[in-house]
Amino acid sequence: IGGTVREVELLKHRDAVDPSKPFVFLGPSHAYTAQSGLTGEAGPNHRSLWQFEPGPRELTAGHETLEVRLRAQGSDGVMVEKRYTFRRDSYIIDVAFEVKNTTAAPIQPHAYFQLVRDDQRPAGDTKMMKTFSGPVYYTQEKAYHKVDFSDVEKDKSGIPAQATDGWIGLVQHYFVAAWLPPKDTAREYYAKKLPDGLYATGVILGAGEIAPGEMRGTQVALFVGPQEQYRLKTAAPGLDLVVDYGWLTIIAWPLFWLLQKFHALTGNWG
Repeated sequence: IGGTVREVELLKHRDAVDPSKPFVFLGPSHAYTAQSGLTGEAGPNHRSLWQFEPGPRELTAGHETLEVRLRAQGSDGVMVEKRYTFRRDSYIIDVAFEVKNTTAAPIQPHAYFQLVRDDQRPAGDTKMMKTFSGPVYYTQEKAYHKVDFSDVEKDKSGIPAQATDGWIGLVQHYFVAAWLPPKDTAREYYAKKLPDGLYATGVILGAGEIAPGEMRGTQVALFVGPQEQYRLKTAAPGLDLVVDYGWLTIIAWPLFWLLQKFHALTGNWG
Protein backbone atom coordinates (compact mmCIF):
# COMPACT_ATOMS: atom_id res chain seq x y z
CA ILE A 1 0.00 0.00 0.00
CA GLY A 2 1.39 3.38 -1.04
CA GLY A 3 4.80 2.22 -2.21
CA THR A 4 6.03 4.18 0.82
CA VAL A 5 9.46 4.26 2.49
CA ARG A 6 8.37 3.06 5.94
CA GLU A 7 11.65 2.25 7.67
CA VAL A 8 15.26 3.34 7.35
CA GLU A 9 17.98 1.84 9.53
CA LEU A 10 21.35 3.63 9.67
CA LEU A 11 23.74 0.74 10.22
CA LYS A 12 26.74 2.93 11.12
CA HIS A 13 24.84 4.56 13.99
CA ARG A 14 23.60 3.06 17.26
CA ASP A 15 20.22 3.33 18.94
CA ALA A 16 20.12 5.95 21.72
CA VAL A 17 18.50 3.54 24.19
CA ASP A 18 19.96 0.17 23.12
CA PRO A 19 23.44 0.56 21.56
CA SER A 20 23.38 -3.08 20.43
CA LYS A 21 20.81 -2.13 17.79
CA PRO A 22 21.21 0.09 14.72
CA PHE A 23 19.56 3.49 14.79
CA VAL A 24 16.11 3.47 13.15
CA PHE A 25 15.56 6.92 11.63
CA LEU A 26 12.33 6.49 9.69
CA GLY A 27 10.13 3.92 11.36
CA PRO A 28 7.00 3.03 13.33
CA SER A 29 8.04 4.50 16.69
CA HIS A 30 7.21 8.00 15.42
CA ALA A 31 4.99 6.96 12.47
CA TYR A 32 7.83 8.45 10.40
CA THR A 33 7.48 7.73 6.67
CA ALA A 34 8.37 9.18 3.26
CA GLN A 35 5.23 9.20 1.12
CA SER A 36 4.70 10.12 -2.52
CA GLY A 37 2.06 9.93 -5.22
CA LEU A 38 -0.06 11.97 -7.61
CA THR A 39 -2.32 14.72 -6.29
CA GLY A 40 -6.07 14.69 -6.87
CA GLU A 41 -8.80 12.15 -6.32
CA ALA A 42 -7.76 9.91 -9.24
CA GLY A 43 -4.32 9.13 -7.77
CA PRO A 44 -2.54 6.80 -7.45
CA ASN A 45 -1.18 8.00 -4.11
CA HIS A 46 0.21 6.76 -0.77
CA ARG A 47 -3.10 4.99 -0.06
CA SER A 48 -3.24 3.15 -3.39
CA LEU A 49 -2.17 -0.42 -4.10
CA TRP A 50 1.12 -0.56 -6.02
CA GLN A 51 2.57 -3.68 -7.65
CA PHE A 52 6.28 -4.49 -7.68
CA GLU A 53 7.85 -4.86 -11.12
CA PRO A 54 10.23 -7.83 -11.61
CA GLY A 55 13.81 -7.10 -10.62
CA PRO A 56 16.42 -7.34 -7.83
CA ARG A 57 15.64 -6.26 -4.27
CA GLU A 58 19.17 -6.09 -2.85
CA LEU A 59 22.25 -4.05 -3.71
CA THR A 60 24.61 -6.96 -4.31
CA ALA A 61 28.40 -7.03 -4.53
CA GLY A 62 29.75 -5.60 -7.77
CA HIS A 63 26.80 -3.25 -8.26
CA GLU A 64 26.73 0.45 -7.36
CA THR A 65 23.02 1.13 -7.83
CA LEU A 66 19.72 -0.63 -7.20
CA GLU A 67 16.52 0.35 -8.98
CA VAL A 68 13.16 -0.76 -7.60
CA ARG A 69 10.05 -0.16 -9.72
CA LEU A 70 6.38 -0.18 -8.76
CA ARG A 71 3.32 0.32 -10.92
CA ALA A 72 -0.22 1.49 -10.20
CA GLN A 73 -3.27 2.75 -12.08
CA GLY A 74 -5.36 5.79 -11.20
CA SER A 75 -9.14 5.67 -11.11
CA ASP A 76 -9.11 7.67 -14.37
CA GLY A 77 -7.08 4.92 -16.09
CA VAL A 78 -3.75 6.78 -16.08
CA MET A 79 -0.80 4.41 -15.61
CA VAL A 80 1.98 5.47 -13.20
CA GLU A 81 5.37 3.93 -12.51
CA LYS A 82 7.21 4.85 -9.30
CA ARG A 83 10.96 4.25 -9.34
CA TYR A 84 13.33 4.20 -6.36
CA THR A 85 17.08 4.38 -7.07
CA PHE A 86 19.49 3.51 -4.26
CA ARG A 87 23.28 4.03 -4.46
CA ARG A 88 26.09 2.42 -2.54
CA ASP A 89 27.65 4.64 0.15
CA SER A 90 24.95 7.27 -0.30
CA TYR A 91 22.14 8.60 1.87
CA ILE A 92 20.30 9.89 -1.21
CA ILE A 93 17.37 7.98 -2.70
CA ASP A 94 16.01 9.18 -6.05
CA VAL A 95 12.22 8.95 -6.23
CA ALA A 96 10.78 9.30 -9.73
CA PHE A 97 7.40 9.05 -11.42
CA GLU A 98 6.66 8.15 -15.04
CA VAL A 99 3.07 8.95 -16.01
CA LYS A 100 1.48 7.50 -19.16
CA ASN A 101 -1.66 9.19 -20.41
CA THR A 102 -4.03 6.40 -21.39
CA THR A 103 -7.01 8.75 -21.71
CA ALA A 104 -8.35 10.52 -24.79
CA ALA A 105 -7.50 14.05 -23.60
CA PRO A 106 -4.34 15.87 -22.46
CA ILE A 107 -3.59 15.77 -18.72
CA GLN A 108 -1.39 17.87 -16.41
CA PRO A 109 -0.56 15.69 -13.40
CA HIS A 110 1.25 16.86 -10.26
CA ALA A 111 3.30 14.67 -7.94
CA TYR A 112 3.73 15.21 -4.20
CA PHE A 113 6.61 14.09 -2.01
CA GLN A 114 6.12 14.37 1.76
CA LEU A 115 7.62 13.36 5.09
CA VAL A 116 5.08 12.41 7.76
CA ARG A 117 5.88 12.23 11.47
CA ASP A 118 4.44 12.82 14.93
CA ASP A 119 5.61 15.76 17.06
CA GLN A 120 7.18 13.71 19.87
CA ARG A 121 10.81 14.22 20.84
CA PRO A 122 13.24 11.47 19.76
CA ALA A 123 14.70 8.97 22.23
CA GLY A 124 17.72 10.32 24.06
CA ASP A 125 16.48 13.91 24.03
CA THR A 126 16.38 15.32 27.57
CA LYS A 127 15.57 18.66 29.17
CA MET A 128 19.29 19.24 29.70
CA MET A 129 20.24 18.24 26.15
CA LYS A 130 17.15 19.28 24.20
CA THR A 131 17.67 19.71 20.47
CA PHE A 132 15.30 21.01 17.83
CA SER A 133 13.12 18.46 16.06
CA GLY A 134 10.71 19.57 13.37
CA PRO A 135 10.24 20.97 9.86
CA VAL A 136 13.02 22.94 8.17
CA TYR A 137 13.25 24.59 4.76
CA TYR A 138 15.65 26.59 2.61
CA THR A 139 15.35 28.85 -0.43
CA GLN A 140 17.81 31.42 -1.74
CA GLU A 141 15.28 34.16 -1.03
CA LYS A 142 14.15 33.04 2.44
CA ALA A 143 17.41 31.37 3.59
CA TYR A 144 17.31 28.57 6.21
CA HIS A 145 14.46 28.36 8.71
CA LYS A 146 13.27 26.01 11.43
CA VAL A 147 9.53 25.68 12.09
CA ASP A 148 7.91 24.51 15.31
CA PHE A 149 5.17 21.90 15.03
CA SER A 150 2.94 24.29 16.96
CA ASP A 151 3.35 26.92 14.23
CA VAL A 152 2.39 24.35 11.61
CA GLU A 153 -0.76 23.58 13.57
CA LYS A 154 -1.58 27.31 13.74
CA ASP A 155 -0.86 27.69 10.00
CA LYS A 156 1.99 30.09 10.80
CA SER A 157 4.88 28.09 9.35
CA GLY A 158 6.05 30.87 7.00
CA ILE A 159 7.03 28.27 4.41
CA PRO A 160 7.02 29.86 0.92
CA ALA A 161 4.31 28.24 -1.16
CA GLN A 162 5.93 28.98 -4.53
CA ALA A 163 9.64 28.71 -5.36
CA THR A 164 12.09 27.56 -8.03
CA ASP A 165 14.90 26.45 -5.73
CA GLY A 166 15.60 25.09 -2.27
CA TRP A 167 14.48 22.06 -0.30
CA ILE A 168 12.22 21.06 2.61
CA GLY A 169 12.53 18.42 5.32
CA LEU A 170 12.57 17.39 8.98
CA VAL A 171 15.49 17.41 11.41
CA GLN A 172 15.91 15.21 14.47
CA HIS A 173 18.96 15.35 16.74
CA TYR A 174 21.93 14.88 14.40
CA PHE A 175 19.93 13.50 11.47
CA VAL A 176 17.91 15.00 8.64
CA ALA A 177 15.42 13.80 6.06
CA ALA A 178 14.80 16.24 3.21
CA TRP A 179 13.24 16.36 -0.24
CA LEU A 180 15.65 17.93 -2.75
CA PRO A 181 13.82 18.94 -5.96
CA PRO A 182 15.88 19.74 -9.10
CA LYS A 183 17.06 23.34 -9.26
CA ASP A 184 15.29 25.88 -11.48
CA THR A 185 12.11 23.83 -11.29
CA ALA A 186 8.81 25.35 -10.15
CA ARG A 187 7.58 23.76 -6.94
CA GLU A 188 5.07 24.27 -4.12
CA TYR A 189 6.21 23.73 -0.53
CA TYR A 190 3.82 22.96 2.31
CA ALA A 191 3.55 21.86 5.94
CA LYS A 192 0.29 20.84 7.57
CA LYS A 193 -1.22 18.92 10.45
CA LEU A 194 -3.08 15.80 9.34
CA PRO A 195 -6.43 14.59 10.75
CA ASP A 196 -4.72 11.67 12.51
CA GLY A 197 -2.54 14.02 14.56
CA LEU A 198 0.58 13.57 12.42
CA TYR A 199 2.38 16.32 10.52
CA ALA A 200 3.25 16.38 6.82
CA THR A 201 6.08 18.42 5.28
CA GLY A 202 6.51 18.22 1.54
CA VAL A 203 6.71 19.56 -1.98
CA ILE A 204 4.54 19.36 -5.11
CA LEU A 205 5.93 19.36 -8.66
CA GLY A 206 4.16 19.37 -11.99
CA ALA A 207 4.97 16.85 -14.70
CA GLY A 208 3.80 19.17 -17.49
CA GLU A 209 1.13 18.52 -20.08
CA ILE A 210 0.98 14.94 -21.35
CA ALA A 211 -0.82 14.23 -24.61
CA PRO A 212 -2.89 11.05 -25.08
CA GLY A 213 -0.59 8.05 -25.45
CA GLU A 214 2.49 9.95 -24.30
CA MET A 215 4.60 9.52 -21.14
CA ARG A 216 6.35 12.12 -18.99
CA GLY A 217 7.88 12.13 -15.54
CA THR A 218 9.32 14.02 -12.61
CA GLN A 219 11.95 13.19 -10.00
CA VAL A 220 12.97 14.37 -6.53
CA ALA A 221 15.93 13.24 -4.42
CA LEU A 222 15.35 12.17 -0.82
CA PHE A 223 18.24 12.66 1.61
CA VAL A 224 17.82 10.56 4.74
CA GLY A 225 20.85 10.28 6.98
CA PRO A 226 23.27 11.87 9.48
CA GLN A 227 24.29 15.52 9.39
CA GLU A 228 27.74 14.88 7.92
CA GLN A 229 28.76 18.24 6.50
CA TYR A 230 30.66 17.05 3.44
CA ARG A 231 27.69 14.92 2.35
CA LEU A 232 25.20 17.71 3.04
CA LYS A 233 27.20 20.26 1.02
CA THR A 234 27.32 18.03 -2.04
CA ALA A 235 23.65 16.98 -1.77
CA ALA A 236 22.05 20.44 -2.15
CA PRO A 237 22.83 24.14 -1.62
CA GLY A 238 22.09 25.18 1.95
CA LEU A 239 21.53 21.65 3.26
CA ASP A 240 24.65 21.92 5.44
CA LEU A 241 22.89 24.69 7.39
CA VAL A 242 20.92 22.03 9.29
CA VAL A 243 24.10 21.68 11.38
CA ASP A 244 22.98 24.51 13.63
CA TYR A 245 25.48 25.89 16.16
CA GLY A 246 23.17 28.73 17.17
CA TRP A 247 24.89 31.89 18.45
CA LEU A 248 28.22 30.00 18.60
CA THR A 249 28.33 29.66 14.80
CA ILE A 250 31.02 32.30 14.32
CA ILE A 251 33.32 30.29 16.59
CA ALA A 252 32.10 26.77 15.85
CA TRP A 253 32.50 26.80 12.05
CA PRO A 254 36.26 27.64 12.03
CA LEU A 255 36.78 25.34 15.02
CA PHE A 256 35.14 22.47 13.19
CA TRP A 257 37.24 23.20 10.07
CA LEU A 258 40.38 23.02 12.21
CA LEU A 259 39.26 19.77 13.84
CA GLN A 260 38.69 18.24 10.40
CA LYS A 261 42.28 19.11 9.42
CA PHE A 262 43.67 17.48 12.57
CA HIS A 263 41.45 14.43 12.05
CA ALA A 264 42.67 14.07 8.45
CA LEU A 265 46.27 13.96 9.72
CA THR A 266 45.84 11.83 12.84
CA GLY A 267 42.58 9.91 12.36
CA ASN A 268 41.66 10.99 15.88
CA TRP A 269 39.16 13.66 17.00
CA GLY A 270 40.80 13.91 20.43
